[in-house]
Amino acid sequence: MHLMTFMEVAKPKWYERALVFTVQGVFFNAYFFTCILSPKLSHRILGYLKEEAIHSYTEFLKELGNGNIKNVLAPAIPLITGACLRTPLSEILPWLLRMMRLIIVMSTTLHLTFISRDNN
Repeated sequence: MHLMTFMEVAKPKWYERALVFTVQGVFFNAYFFTCILSPKLSHRILGYLKEEAIHSYTEFLKELGNGNIKNVLAPAIPLITGACLRTPLSEILPWLLRMMRLIIVMSTTLHLTFISRDNN
């Protein structure tokens, strides 16, 4: 959901989409082998990436609130969220960012639990 939302907001060119696709493939394979070799390390990696995502979403929300970033709407976002929540169109992107940030915070707890779990 996160990547698809920002792909719609950023409107990348074909070569940028290809770069994202390639990097995802490399990351998936590297992460798969990391999970097999060291599950704790893989959870640490995801925990770090999620902390960075939380920071990035917070900064994005600040810039959006200050007016430094244009509040654009992806075509599918108003249909999904606006109809369900009766949210004004100008508030859909900030609402979506807050919800994605909340989901990441909640799932980070899961990774921290796996890291601190005793293997015995």
